Amino acid sequence: MRPLLAILILTALPILAEAPVREPFPADYKPSPCADPSKVCQSFNQSQFAEIAAIRGFDIGQEWVDAHWKELTEAIRPICAKVANCFAAPNSEFTFCNDLLREEIYKVCDRYPADSTDRTKCDFFIRIYWAGHDRHSKEPWSEAQACLTAQAPAIPVERTLDHWVVPASFGPDYKGSFVIYAIDSETRVPVRARLHLETKERIFAQDSADGLPTTFLRVPWNVKLQRVAAANGHQDVVPPLVRIEAPGYKTVTLRLPVEVPRMIVEATPPPAKWKPGKNTITILARDASTGEPVDARVMSGGYTILGNTNQPFELELVRGQKRPEIWVTSLYDRYSDAVVAPAGK
Repeated sequence: MRPLLAILILTALPILAEAPVREPFPADYKPSPCADPSKVCQSFNQSQFAEIAAIRGFDIGQEWVDAHWKELTEAIRPICAKVANCFAAPNSEFTFCNDLLREEIYKVCDRYPADSTDRTKCDFFIRIYWAGHDRHSKEPWSEAQACLTAQAPAIPVERTLDHWVVPASFGPDYKGSFVIYAIDSETRVPVRARLHLETKERIFAQDSADGLPTTFLRVPWNVKLQRVAAANGHQDVVPPLVRIEAPGYKTVTLRLPVEVPRMIVEATPPPAKWKPGKNTITILARDASTGEPVDARVMSGGYTILGNTNQPFELELVRGQKRPEIWVTSLYDRYSDAVVAPAGK
């Protein structure tokens, strides 16, 4: 038994993001002159596969390997071409490229019926093949990067990114993660970029080797909405901004596609019936989607607290004096401020 081979097979595969609607590596990418598909996807020898499978306790059988070798190695050639072009992309790493295309290469086994013996053996064939490819990736990646550096223009040209987020939208109570994908706008090759979230919460992306949020890897949604100045002098609640940064590319800034809850407010009695003197008023507040009551604070003018929503309070108006603006603010930064009654004359 070869210890190194055992380590390669026994090591758990990296967790990958759920497949997006768009291809993470589009089929219409522009090949790089520094990409050499013949130098990638160098795996273990055909004669080793049955032995390596046995390390994991699975009997693929050398006869099955030999019978399917040509079919499967030809099927993965287009994926290997993508690997070569990813190796030749700016700011790439061979581990990033291999993890990126792992899901796609496993789909090669979709040619066999689910739960069939061929499907099971193919899954382990691909796993072993990709482990061998991982082992031999550093040298072709280094050569591709050296070629890229040698062909770099004397005056660097800032490139642009095409990007999208999966899920395309989600609510603030979403329990899960999101993924930001980015490809070169011209070559349509994936770009490994850092994601900088403008939030107070610490973000740890467990799929990333260093824990830093990165394109194509899952980022947990465990941050809060943020307050920003609104045009009416109050504050709106918005999702946090994210900057996508990669050397040689123009920085992209976007807001996460979080569906911000909306609050509906109304006064009982309505402002038109408020009279000079003491008025007993209730500001009813509810979520626009669920209809559930919303706990918020009722404010007067600047920051004078009158009471809470859905509970009666007294408002004293003095004859001849301008009525202050009555507005509502969320206690938990979940809803934007809402004006109930503008300042009177």
